Amino acid sequence: MNKTVIMRKYLLIILFLLVGCDSPTAPNGVTSLTINPSPVSFDALGDTIQAAVSIGGASDAVVKWSVSDLSVVKVLCWSGQTCQFTSVANGTATLTVSSGSVTTSAPIEVSQLPASFELSDTALSFSALGDETQLTIAPKDRMGFEMNGAEVVWATSDESIVAVSDSGLVTATGIGDATITVTSGPLEATASVMVKLWTSVSVGQSHSCAITTSAEAYCWGSNQYDQLGLGESMSDSSEVEVPTLVSGGHSWESISSGDQHTCGVTSAGDAYCWGNAGYSRMGNGTSGSTRPTPSLVIGGHSWASMSGGRRHTCGITRYTEAGCWGDNYYRQLGDSTRSTRSSPRLVSDGHSWASISAGYDHSCGVTTSSQAYCWGNGQASKLGYGDNESRIAPTLVRNGLVWQSISTGRYHTCGIVANNDAYCWGYNGNGRLGDGTYNSTVAEPRAKVVDIMDGWASISAAYSHTCAVTVIGEGYCWGSGGSGRLGNGTSGTRRRPTLINGLHEWEVISSRWYHNCGVTTDGAIYCWGSGGSGQLGDGQGSTNYLPVRVLSAW
Repeated sequence: MNKTVIMRKYLLIILFLLVGCDSPTAPNGVTSLTINPSPVSFDALGDTIQAAVSIGGASDAVVKWSVSDLSVVKVLCWSGQTCQFTSVANGTATLTVSSGSVTTSAPIEVSQLPASFELSDTALSFSALGDETQLTIAPKDRMGFEMNGAEVVWATSDESIVAVSDSGLVTATGIGDATITVTSGPLEATASVMVKLWTSVSVGQSHSCAITTSAEAYCWGSNQYDQLGLGESMSDSSEVEVPTLVSGGHSWESISSGDQHTCGVTSAGDAYCWGNAGYSRMGNGTSGSTRPTPSLVIGGHSWASMSGGRRHTCGITRYTEAGCWGDNYYRQLGDSTRSTRSSPRLVSDGHSWASISAGYDHSCGVTTSSQAYCWGNGQASKLGYGDNESRIAPTLVRNGLVWQSISTGRYHTCGIVANNDAYCWGYNGNGRLGDGTYNSTVAEPRAKVVDIMDGWASISAAYSHTCAVTVIGEGYCWGSGGSGRLGNGTSGTRRRPTLINGLHEWEVISSRWYHNCGVTTDGAIYCWGSGGSGQLGDGQGSTNYLPVRVLSAW
């Protein structure tokens, strides 16, 4: 073969190669690839989209599918030209399809959109200022998968009642009703909020009662004598461990627990009593066994306050008259007789009264001119006259002090004077007079309660102990500590005021036999001491040596 022929062959080979490189057609004949849809977009997890590829030039060519991040989508292919994608997590990836040397790609986007959401609670209630509840929201996409990290916005209809943080923490700030609103995208949900507080509390022998800011009355503890006022349907309930609404639908201004009965005053000035009806202590003109529902005190008076004793009851009218009824064996009614009364009888001597306290078998009151008077059983010198004689009518307490308030216990009496000093007198067993001694008896108000720097605002004399609140809201108890009634974590006796544990700021404390309850400045109630009948209201029915919070009834 000559050189010319060989050269021509080489030229033809080179020309063929050049033509092959410039050709737009791949060896398998594919000229283009098109993904549909593109992009592949999801707005929910668990959703599926079928994607197909259109092949130009050779429809039967083999194609290869690949995804850059299989944590975002799962892929299932059942033919070379069709695949199904299932969204797994929010994120992005790239879908690549190739055939021979031809390649194309499409973005994959998974971004959940809220289609619905659930609020953790749609009705909130609070019984103390500062109480908090964490609301949570669970937005879901249209496939029902929760959306973590979804943007939500919280709002309150009234910040003076309830506040809400950016994370959904709801805090009670005032009294009333409000609404919490949460939005996420186009979605919205609401939660109703009710803030209702306790305003007063009064304890009996083994039960407790209280009033709310909505003028409702609740009672708890022993119901042996129907002293909780829960109505006929619950008259057989011997113990109730949580606050339960007093029957009758009345609007209450005040309430007072006697040993085995309870009385209250409505906003209309009517007085009602319920519980043990023996000794005519109901004031309804009769004497009987028990009254499970509030029974109207007769006589047509317009009442301002009530005070329940052991077997008698006293009250102050809106015209500053004092009236008492019930057992009068020890002359505790102060009407200058020893006759039991089934309806109110005015206390003798025509004083104008500011307050009154009915005790075990004696009574005391403070007049509008700030004088203190006592009457009834003079045992242990608890009347403050300097002797042990009983009195049939009010007799001025000795020492000429100017009084703010007075409280009657079993064997002793205490009061607060104008300069916020406290005095106690009567039997000093267990150090209940709080003067730092165990002197057996103090016959008049000269046993000054050991000074507290800021002075005393209120005081409550009980069976064998006493509790009081200072003008800055600190609570102290002294005397017998049996059953933990001093609230300091022990059962020991204290002859000086001992700080109640818990760092609470108190409005008032009520003490009776073996337990106490108090209202704090944030509207909560705490109780301590004997609790076997449920009188502490914490739902446990057990004794507590430290204050426990009374459960909310709403």
